[in-house]
Amino acid sequence: MITIQKDRLSVSMAEPNVENNTCRFNRAGFITSVLLDGKHEFCGDEHGGTNGAGLCSEITTDVMSNEVAIGDKFPKFGVGLLDKYEPRPYNFFKTYEVSPFEIRTEISEDKAVFYTEPRELGGYALREKKTVSVRGNILSVDYDVENAGCRDFLYSEYCHNFLTLDFDGKRNSFNLNMQMGNAGFPYEWQISFSPSGLLIKARDYFKPHHHNIWSPGFVISPEVYFVRQLSPGEHAAYRREYEFEEIKFRY
Repeated sequence: MITIQKDRLSVSMAEPNVENNTCRFNRAGFITSVLLDGKHEFCGDEHGGTNGAGLCSEITTDVMSNEVAIGDKFPKFGVGLLDKYEPRPYNFFKTYEVSPFEIRTEISEDKAVFYTEPRELGGYALREKKTVSVRGNILSVDYDVENAGCRDFLYSEYCHNFLTLDFDGKRNSFNLNMQMGNAGFPYEWQISFSPSGLLIKARDYFKPHHHNIWSPGFVISPEVYFVRQLSPGEHAAYRREYEFEEIKFRY
């Protein structure tokens, strides 16, 4: 487990290719815990399924699995090279044999940087630098990705936010509000937990392609998608930011 902390926040992440190894979610910067003021936990999990937890992102370039035959490998960015074993596209509910991408880390007190090295297959490759940092009560995740292959592809990424309050596996009460900034970004959303008065404010510093909202009742997941067509050598950089707070009510 990798842990960074500063001021009011402590953030834990799975060690890449060692913990929380799914065939779906990005193994770099897989956030499993956000603790505010040493007492309020905002991360839950999905109770099995695809082993999602906390703030974990997925890169969805799943069309690449359509181009290979059974027995061949295809890239799942953020994870590795997967073995195709059935005549169907990639299915995130299924388990695949994985040859994982190499991920290097640089860890300091309040920052963790993850470098995912590219492995070209079929002309496709992605280089990613992902930086997770904390200050005050704010968690920031910065992405810098590059098409390191020789073919164009559509890069699509979202954070599957498994958010809750002091997770105990039971149903919770959420209030969710989502809105655009004045210039189209940041895209802002906010979750308040009733009756605790705890609050999450999120800001996505890009114009979203679309968003989804998912919840089984015990966690809630606003999913905001960054989508960009990347030509060989082309970069894309963007940021997600989360603010955690305890509202003090006056009576």
